[in-house]
Amino acid sequence: MIYGPPRGKSAIHYNSKGFLNLYPEYQIILDSLSPNQTTIKIESYPMVEIRRLINWDHFIPDGTFPDLVDVKPSTIEEYEIIKTIGDSLGEKNMPPVKRP
Repeated sequence: MIYGPPRGKSAIHYNSKGFLNLYPEYQIILDSLSPNQTTIKIESYPMVEIRRLINWDHFIPDGTFPDLVDVKPSTIEEYEIIKTIGDSLGEKNMPPVKRP
């Protein structure tokens, strides 16, 4: 499997070296309730990098690839997506993201 770069650091998963790189996958479901109302549902399938593994395959530029494990989704990353969508639509009543 080919992985792109991580999408940032996990808000809640860490080890002795700090917060782990996050490789999330999201499914965003929009549903129109009326001309002025839309519901949004975020389903996330996050993975975090627990270490880098050496690959002797010469097609990988730095010779390493992430060792990823599935983790439970966090409402933090899901809310960040909803807030970004709300901000782009001009929504003013959404509280800021609070990270632990």
